[in-house]
Order: sequence, then structure tokens, then C-alpha cells
Amino acid sequence: MVKKAEAGIGSLILFIALVLVAAAAAAVFLTTSSSLQGRAISAASGAQKQVTSRVQIVEVWGENATQNNGYIGDLYFKVKLAPGSDAIVLNNSVVGISIDAARQTYKFNQSSGCSSANLTNSSLGGNKFLITPRINYARAGYLQDGDLIDVCVRLPQNITGDSRLTVQFITPSGIPTSLALTTPSVMSDNKIPLYP
Repeated sequence: MVKKAEAGIGSLILFIALVLVAAAAAAVFLTTSSSLQGRAISAASGAQKQVTSRVQIVEVWGENATQNNGYIGDLYFKVKLAPGSDAIVLNNSVVGISIDAARQTYKFNQSSGCSSANLTNSSLGGNKFLITPRINYARAGYLQDGDLIDVCVRLPQNITGDSRLTVQFITPSGIPTSLALTTPSVMSDNKIPLYP
């Protein structure tokens, strides 16, 4: 008597068990990989937003407190969004100015525009940066695509010729746009171009 069928049924049961284990392992693998994919996409979009939430400094100039005094007391610069950036909330942005070892940070003051009178008023200027819209600026307090604004600050100290200073515009995402500048050795005009 040959018992071939019994060995075949045992092998079949073992094969079915292996298929079930493999299917369970595949289900766990697919669930884990789709979860990781979702996390990776979320992290990538967050990183992209941080990298692209930047501004571009187009032009920088200094102005004397009075004509022909040989120093810069106020700093102005034109700012727009960098290509591909999302809108930036100006209230949460910071401007930093470094002159030699001294550093001053400024927060946004939406209530007044750039003018020498506003900058000298300690309640308006002081440790605040002011803006004057140039192009568009349809949504107050935000810098959006297509906007161009003038940003102005009263410097913590007057700067003379051949001085080094660094201008930083830090967006709410924490990404700074920095520009290192050197003033001309002779400054005789009221408006002194520093960049470009």
C-alpha cells in the first residue's frame, strides 16, 4: 500500500501556510512603505516651503540725516519675493543690521511709511523697520508675488566711508537673506548707492 496522498496533503498545507505568511508580510510592507511615503512628502513640502520663503534684496542705499555731512544715518532697501516663494507675513519678519561688532534687529511697524520724520520719531522708527509700497502691495502686512517695497531703518550708529555692514532680512520661516556691503570712501550726496 502506497500512501502518496498523505505526503501531498501535508506539503499542500505547508505551501498554503507559507503563502499566508508571505501575504501578511507583504501587507505589513505595503502599509509601512505608504506611511513612510506620506511622511517623506510632508517633510519635503515643508523643506521646500522653508527654502523658497525668501526675499530678494534688489537695491540698497543710505541717506544722510542732513545734506553733505559724510555719513549715513538711515538705510533703505528695495525688497521683493524670491522666485517661487510663498507670501511672507511682514509682522513676523525681522531685519538685522550689523556694523562692525554692533548688531541691531528691527521688527515691522505697519502704521507708517518710510520717511526721515518717521525714522526720527522713536515711537515709529526706533527698533522698527518701516515700509513704503512701490509696486502692487495689495495685501497690507504681506509681501506677495509681484510686490516691491522699500524697507527703511534708522541705523544704530552713523556710518562713515569704508565701513562694512551686513543687511539681513529674516522671514518667519527663519531663512535669512544676507548682503554684505562696504560704504564708499567719500560720501558727499544725500543718497548714497550701496548695492548693486
